Amino acid sequence: MLLDKIPAGWHEVSLGQYLEIIEIAKSNLIDDLTKNVNILSILTDTPEARIEEMPATDFVRAVKQIAWVNEQPKPVERMPEIVDFDGVSYLVNLQIGKMEAWQWLDVMNFNQGDASENMHKIIARFCWPAKKQKTVLGHRFVKDTACELEDVEQHIRERMPVPIALGLFAFFLKTLQLTLNSILMTLSNQMSRVTWRAKLRRAMGVKQAQAELAGLWQLTELRSRLDEIGREFTKYQ
Repeated sequence: MLLDKIPAGWHEVSLGQYLEIIEIAKSNLIDDLTKNVNILSILTDTPEARIEEMPATDFVRAVKQIAWVNEQPKPVERMPEIVDFDGVSYLVNLQIGKMEAWQWLDVMNFNQGDASENMHKIIARFCWPAKKQKTVLGHRFVKDTACELEDVEQHIRERMPVPIALGLFAFFLKTLQLTLNSILMTLSNQMSRVTWRAKLRRAMGVKQAQAELAGLWQLTELRSRLDEIGREFTKYQ
């Protein structure tokens, strides 16, 4: 029975379902009745036509059962090193600053579009399936290198519960801001040193001043780009 397939709350809803529901909820092109049909279809994996054929009394009951979709899901607040869902353990990189260069580049590219739509891809850059490895003291979790990136992204989108996904995304944004602030502070200090040396050498007629001023311009451009990235990600916090 369709009523038995309705989730009890956001904790039983996947990230992908959540993103679809959000798009429907904020649409101004469809009425509330159609929205309820669409949302029930997503939550129960049932064709919309079958839902429209339900007895009116069952449909009313079903709509009452999904009243919780009008509330914001609560993200997991404390982020552990290992998160478990759908029978898979995921290893979370809690040190975002140590992400590999390709991961950083991917995240920056994802930010060029809709960061929320790319949430599963961003999460996959610092959260990866893990496997147990025996140690002298017992075992530890290590990254499962046999997994393919596209499969991980799809699994996160289709199976990761909303509270975990939003908790991971919020953790990433907060940590990213701290990392960017640290980088910007380092750049500011470096720019100050370059400016002081360049002015001194220019006053002394030293040709190296021109090269250092060129380096200062590059640092200024980099800082502006990092500032821009920080502002873009802040929108989703």
